[in-house]
Amino acid sequence: MIKERICLENKDIIQNDEIDLKELIKLLWNNRMFIMLFTFFVTLMSILYLFYFKPYIPIFKGTLLVQIGEYNNQLDSVNLIEKPYNLKYILEKDFNCIIEIPNRSYGLLEISVEDNAREKIENKINEIYNKIIEIEKEKINLYKDKEYFNTKKIGKIKIGDQLINKPKKRLMIIISFVTSFLLSIFLVFFINFLKDLKREM
Repeated sequence: MIKERICLENKDIIQNDEIDLKELIKLLWNNRMFIMLFTFFVTLMSILYLFYFKPYIPIFKGTLLVQIGEYNNQLDSVNLIEKPYNLKYILEKDFNCIIEIPNRSYGLLEISVEDNAREKIENKINEIYNKIIEIEKEKINLYKDKEYFNTKKIGKIKIGDQLINKPKKRLMIIISFVTSFLLSIFLVFFINFLKDLKREM
């Protein structure tokens, strides 16, 4: 008897679960137009916002290659007026920029600056270059009796046309679609819950 009662209770639970699931599916099906329209509208607004309002600040990157000044010592060997790693530390600290030392190079520095305006990038790179010259002048006083070669730019300042923070628009649209779809389902359930609550009152 006990086993039969337990079996009957389990059957009732399963049937109730099946009924609840069917009701939920029916509820979603009856509100399919709302779900589709809501998802479409939110996704469309996201696309318009991304392509027309551009909710991001475009960032460009400019670079300049610099050859550090050199001097000849008494043994006729060439030495750098300032060590690259010293300059890297000073410049990155003072200008919040990126200084790279190319591999297998002697006395080369690559100055990199990121900003949303090309003019600002160029001005900042020139400031950094002038700082290198200033540091060099202080050192040159120690080598007055020796032949030396000043720091110089190798080529011109290069500012890329490609944005370094280009947004992943396709991914953002997909996320917007999925989020709005899930939100529409939640709204259907929530509105239905409020209706049931109102009936009970």
